[in-house]
Amino acid sequence: MLWGGMLHGKWLDPVMVPMAAYEFARTPKSSDTWPLFQEDLGNLRTYFSALPDVEPIAKIAGLPHTEPQSLPLLLAGLRALANPETPMPFLACKPEHIGPWITWVGV
Repeated sequence: MLWGGMLHGKWLDPVMVPMAAYEFARTPKSSDTWPLFQEDLGNLRTYFSALPDVEPIAKIAGLPHTEPQSLPLLLAGLRALANPETPMPFLACKPEHIGPWITWVGV
């Protein structure tokens, strides 16, 4: 399982974990991967809570969450925000909607 391997690599590269966690957050809670996702979301909240993608991941999964005060690294996190304009550093510009990262056009 590729995504599971990415989740377990959190100690090597904590930024790859949100990529896998976003994918797991979209899976049905009845799937066999849900316990793994819950464990890793708990680890993200405990050890990497400063990453602004942690709470949007919980939101996508339908779990209790708080809105981040800074901009997520991944576009899926930006799309999950209730008010995406709040943490935007470049209001006059638009993020590019290709690829997994938030990329700015016209900055």
